[in-house]
Order: sequence, then C-alpha cells, then structure tokens
Amino acid sequence: MHTRAYYEFMNELTHTSTPLQTLENTLDTTFFKVLSEPARIELIKHLLKLQKADIGTIASHMSQDRSVVSRHLKVMLQAGLVTSEKEGKHSTYTLNGEGFVEKLESILSIVKQATSSNCC
Repeated sequence: MHTRAYYEFMNELTHTSTPLQTLENTLDTTFFKVLSEPARIELIKHLLKLQKADIGTIASHMSQDRSVVSRHLKVMLQAGLVTSEKEGKHSTYTLNGEGFVEKLESILSIVKQATSSNCC
C-alpha cells in the first residue's frame, strides 16, 4: 500500500513523455532538494536515533537554531520524508520510513527504465 506522498511524488514525475524526461524531472524533485542539504541529512540521522521527537528535542541535538530546524522540518514534511503528530501544544516528528523507501524504489525504477538499452 502506497502513501499519499508516494502518489503525489509519482504524479509529479509522470507528466512527461519519455523515460529520459521523467528521469530529468526526478532529479529536480523536492525529495532530492531535501537530501542535498547537509542539515536535513543531520535531521534524518537524529530522527532515526530519536524515533519521535518535538522540535525542541531535535534542536537540542543540532547546531542550528530551533527556528531553522523548524523550517527544515517543514520542507521535509512537504516532501513526505517526515510525519507530524500534534500532542497537546507540541508537534512531534517521525521519519516516514515507508514513504522514504517508496520514493527511493520509484527513483530506482525510473533510473533503470531511462538507462536501459531499449529506452527512448
């Protein structure tokens, strides 16, 4: 079963006519923009360790201000790499492992198709 983020990601990619164009669009997605920022990679590592945490807890493990961490989490949430759950006055964040893996698998599929000998 695929997540909503997966379907949005695939919809973003499949509005092209050839596998090569789809691959080009894949490399320009929010997903890769998230992964190209070192601070977001650090956030992913911390969320893997912490499992579930609020912004204050996450920020206490990082060199960035809480507001910067919050902006990074917002981008990651929009890309479907984290989930957020409201708990009282606080929101807690969790790495969306299923969504992450689905995106990687779909990217691998697109790369295989675009680089196969019978492509395009």
